[in-house]
This record gives sequence, C-alpha cells and structure tokens, in this order.
Amino acid sequence: MKQRRSFTRPECAHRDLSFIVLVTEDKYAPKQYFSIFSHPRLKIEVFGTQDSKSAPAHVKTRLSDVRRNYQLHEENGDQLWLVLDKDHWMEISHRSSTLRALSGYVGRAQQQKVQIATSNPCFEVWLLLHFDDLTEPEKAYKCTEIEHKIRSTGIPYNKSNLPLKEFTRARIEDAVKRAKLMDEGETQWFPEKCCTRIYKIVELLLNRHLISPT
Repeated sequence: MKQRRSFTRPECAHRDLSFIVLVTEDKYAPKQYFSIFSHPRLKIEVFGTQDSKSAPAHVKTRLSDVRRNYQLHEENGDQLWLVLDKDHWMEISHRSSTLRALSGYVGRAQQQKVQIATSNPCFEVWLLLHFDDLTEPEKAYKCTEIEHKIRSTGIPYNKSNLPLKEFTRARIEDAVKRAKLMDEGETQWFPEKCCTRIYKIVELLLNRHLISPT
C-alpha cells in the first residue's frame, strides 16, 4: 500500500513570514506558474496531484493533510486555497451526482475558511489570458482546445515545462483584467461559461508587492 504523501510545515525563525498554500488537482502547471512570484516574507506552497489522484476524495485528503500540518493563522496573513478545474470534477462521475457531492464539499471548505478558485474548464484558461482574449466564452471548451489556443499565440506551451519567462508583469496584469471581465455577473462557485478565478489569487499576490517578472 502506498503511503500518503507527508506534508511538513517549514520551520521559520520569525513568524512574520506568511504562507499562501494552494491545494490543486493539477500536477504540473500551477506549481510552475506560482514559482515566478517571490517575497522574503511570504512563502507560496503548491500541493498538486500525486499518483494521478485528482478525484474529490484525494483532493480532500490533501487539503486535510495541509490543514493539519500547517499552522495557518489569518492574523499573520496566511491563506489556504483550493484550486479546482471543472473538467476534472465532471470526468469522475455523472454530472448531477458529482455536483451534489462537490456542493457539500465546497460548502464545508468555505466554513473552514478555505478560499476557492475555480476554472472552467481548466487552469490553462488562466495561462491563455496572459496572451489573448478568449472569444466565445459561452462555448463548452475542452482543455485540449484551450491548450491549442495557447500554442496558436506563438507561445511554446508544454504543460510540464512552462515558458515562465513569457509570463511578464504586464501580461500578468492583462490576464487579471481579462479574467475579471469574464467573471462579471457569475455567482456560482463553478462558472457555467468558460472562466477562471485564478485572478483572485494573483491579484492578492500583486497587492502584496510580490516580485514577479518585469
């Protein structure tokens, strides 16, 4: 039997160091992307899928592990985020049963002060918005289509090896603006149209004056 991944809270000499911890279904892209931000007093930790375990029960387990092993405190500016892709949740079961299960799960997460950033269909929507607008957001895109759109902008996209130098400060700010416009009027935690709420995390980081590409 495989052992559950161990989460060890970093020891800090001074607790004025804040933690932004992200628990995500994605194994590659988010961890690479958020590595471009840095600050001497803020640590960003991204815990992605291990052994292809991206189903809700596995994401929930990782979230529980993080909550248990990190002593997060709001007064220190710590935050815990659950990063979800709609395509992952819709693939694991029938839509209605998945949404019922997810509704209760998200509700509990919100009660525990876990913040949630969702994307429809996937995190790659956020990456695309650095380089181009997404036309026809009402269309039911597949993640492979979004990846194709990224490559069509001339960016050499590779999920396991993101071209991080392309995500400049100006492009990050453009992505935030585009994502906020797409999210306007959406009230559900999983947007029905193509949309991403990763901008909420990134806007937080920019407001904290984190170092990012120029």
